[in-house]
Amino acid sequence: MKKLLAASCLVVVAACTPPEQTYCDGFGLRQGEPEHQKCMTYYFQQEAAFNADRQGCEFEADKTYPPTLYDEGRWERVHGGLGYGPYGPAFGGGFGTSVYVEPDYYKNREVDRLRMRIIQPCMESKGWKSGETWQAGRLPRGAKKMPMPAPQQSSKLPWLK
Repeated sequence: MKKLLAASCLVVVAACTPPEQTYCDGFGLRQGEPEHQKCMTYYFQQEAAFNADRQGCEFEADKTYPPTLYDEGRWERVHGGLGYGPYGPAFGGGFGTSVYVEPDYYKNREVDRLRMRIIQPCMESKGWKSGETWQAGRLPRGAKKMPMPAPQQSSKLPWLK
C-alpha cells in the first residue's frame, strides 16, 4: 500500500512539473547547475521559433480548412416529455429544456488530420522534422524530402488472393 501511495505521489508531482523542467531533467541536469540554465534557454528559444513557424503554417492551413470547421459543441432546446413551464413542471412538452450537445470529436480529429496535410510539409520547408513538436529536431541543411515509396503488392494480403 505504501508503494502504491508513493508511486501515486510521484505521478502527481510529475504532472505538475513544467515541460521545460521535464525536458532538462531528461538530460540529468539539476537546477542551479550552469548547464541547466543553458538548457532552459535553448528550450524556450526552440519553442518560440517553432511556435512562430507553426503559426504561419496554420495560417496557410486556415485558407483550405478554416477553424470554423471544428465542432465546438452547443446548447440545444429539447421539447417533449417533462418540461418546466412558468408554474413548475409541465407535461406534454410545454416549454422544454436545454441540453448540452458534446462536440463531434471524430469530426474534429478528421479536420486536424486534413490540416496536418498542409502544416507538415510547410514545417518541413521551414526546416523542422515534425509539424507537431520541435523536440523531433531540425532537418539537416540541404536535406530533400524523401519521396513516398510506391506501394508493393503482396501475395500475403488476403484480399489479393
